[in-house]
Amino acid sequence: MEYYAHQMDDKKQYLKDHLEQTAALAEAFSVDYMKAIAWAAGKYHDLGKYGLTFQKEILENDRSVKYEHSSPGAIELGKAVFTEE
Repeated sequence: MEYYAHQMDDKKQYLKDHLEQTAALAEAFSVDYMKAIAWAAGKYHDLGKYGLTFQKEILENDRSVKYEHSSPGAIELGKAVFTEE
């Protein structure tokens, strides 16, 4: 299955590309000591868009579908950062 982040007119942006581009931009605009954190925040910020409900909104252009997509990325980033090994 293809996953999308955005749709404008008839063009769709792949979610993987969106996350990678956002991570790169966040890192590039960050001060040196925050680059790794900025990259991670960019990479995780829209992770919830992998949800099938959000994808239905994009694929069917159904704006009546409401799906909160920002929390899953924050939760997963928190697990990655704060999980003890």
